[in-house]
Amino acid sequence: MSTRIWALVAACLSVIALVCWSSAEAAAAITKGPVQFSDGAPVTAVLGSTVPTAATPYPSSIMVSGLSGVVSDVSVDLKDITAADFGGLDVLLVSPEGLNLTLVSDVGRGWSAEHLNLTLSDSASQPVAVSADPVSGNYLATNEGLTPDGYPPPAPPIREATSFAAAFANTKPNGSWSLYVVADGDTIRNGPAVIQGGWNLRITTVTGPDVTTTSVRSLKNPSIAGVSVGYAVTVADLDGRAVTEGTVILTVDGNQVGFAGGLNGADVTFIVPPLDEGSHRVKATYQPGRAFGRAAGP
Repeated sequence: MSTRIWALVAACLSVIALVCWSSAEAAAAITKGPVQFSDGAPVTAVLGSTVPTAATPYPSSIMVSGLSGVVSDVSVDLKDITAADFGGLDVLLVSPEGLNLTLVSDVGRGWSAEHLNLTLSDSASQPVAVSADPVSGNYLATNEGLTPDGYPPPAPPIREATSFAAAFANTKPNGSWSLYVVADGDTIRNGPAVIQGGWNLRITTVTGPDVTTTSVRSLKNPSIAGVSVGYAVTVADLDGRAVTEGTVILTVDGNQVGFAGGLNGADVTFIVPPLDEGSHRVKATYQPGRAFGRAAGP
């Protein structure tokens, strides 16, 4: 298997690359956790506006520190939710690097919630009910919206991930994790919506002597659509030391555009042909050398 990293390129007069992380791990890797972090302050929204309206606070943030390795699993508790129309709440989890996952959106529209406790995790067997009275329990992250949700700044652009693993696996765990809650402007019943008990964040990490991270960044940001774009790929261990073995492959929209072998500890630079206006998937794949074992993640 190989390590993969995604960068979303939005070309709309400009081409912008978002930096993400991935990892490779040796067979001796150790799983730690889950470790729970909490913010018990209420998050309060008011349903009834015709446009998405930020809750207070916005965002609600939890500072994570002291974890080693890279993320292997994440789950979230939303505690003691009371809402006139549960379907009017949209909730987005954002990692320290800006990666994100919609936890709930457009579910239970028209149904009220009273002292509802939700755990959102990849271990759940079912999504949140779309057209039924919401019931406390463990559910998959659920987004039933037909159009992209609108989160006011400073929320980042919404990614396409539909699971915690797809959104956060093999990323760095430490830093500020944020919960963005909005009243989405499309409710049947108006009134207050409060996550009275705040939220819990649980993170499991994997670590080992040979764990690495891979990052990709645009050399010119923003870049002009229709003009060649340069990308630099860095492979390093968790102490920041550059990896000197292995190869890196860069693809755009599934097509290979570059290959580099014999890493010498420096950034690997690729020049990508001009991209058309629109969205493009840029993937850097690190294939470990002899010093590293199999790659973690998909």
